[in-house]
Amino acid sequence: MIGSVLIGTTIYIALQVAFLGALPQEALAQGWAKLTFENAAGPYAGLAFSLGLSPLAYVLLADAAVSPAGTGLIYTATSSRLVYGMSRTGFVPPVFERTSSKDVPIWSILLGFVVGLIVFFPFPSWQKLVGVIVSAYALVYAFAPVVFGALRRQEPERERPYRLAGGGVLAPLAFVAANFVVYFVGWTTNLKVFLAAAVGAVVFGASYLSRPSEDRPPLDWRPAAWIPPWIAGLALISYFGSFEGGTKALPFGVDLVVVAVFSLVVYAFALSVRLEPEQTKRYIDEVIDVEEDSQVQTVEE
Repeated sequence: MIGSVLIGTTIYIALQVAFLGALPQEALAQGWAKLTFENAAGPYAGLAFSLGLSPLAYVLLADAAVSPAGTGLIYTATSSRLVYGMSRTGFVPPVFERTSSKDVPIWSILLGFVVGLIVFFPFPSWQKLVGVIVSAYALVYAFAPVVFGALRRQEPERERPYRLAGGGVLAPLAFVAANFVVYFVGWTTNLKVFLAAAVGAVVFGASYLSRPSEDRPPLDWRPAAWIPPWIAGLALISYFGSFEGGTKALPFGVDLVVVAVFSLVVYAFALSVRLEPEQTKRYIDEVIDVEEDSQVQTVEE
């Protein structure tokens, strides 16, 4: 994992050095804010056109159209399996558990396709959509260090094939970093992300309540008590922040300190309301029971 990160970082740095070295001086006559390329969809293709490297420019444009397909395939699979898993554990309707003869969750894929089409409507450009995706995924990844810290306290004696050195320090720093990413996107974009999260919560609640009471998995609200103030606090800081759409009531520098302190307070609060060890074991046992029942049903069918 470290090697893959280092390789990717090296490639991106090399790309930036190549771009800066090949950029004509006159292109910066009006500063970086006015840097544009005629008849080009991106800086590298535009630079190739300006240098007379049309074949390379067309290769770059073709790659820009083809390469997202790989990412699309990956996220089509992961999002459909996420919905499938939520259905198996009782949080969304059982229709999303249905699979084809090749064990492909068809209904989950169709749901992801419909949601994917819907999210295109509120965004005027690809760049705006990318900003929303970045903010949304930073929110998702922010849960990982919290879960890491909680599990170390909930099951300290569990055998771990790999144990992260300095995890007690790295986890809260990772949570701070994720919140920085969300904040840097700016209020204009984050407003859409937070509204989407609110709509998702409503849909999730309605889906959960639509199942018979005996089929609903239990919900413990206390361990999730940190999430609403976390989202509300991030929205508030983003609104008063110095990035896109913010009121700039928090000047740059001060806002970073506010985000960092707020993140650490939320992280500490999240660990304080974590599940107790016996609750963790109960949930694990319930998930195993669901899996065993499903396997028995599959065998009978």
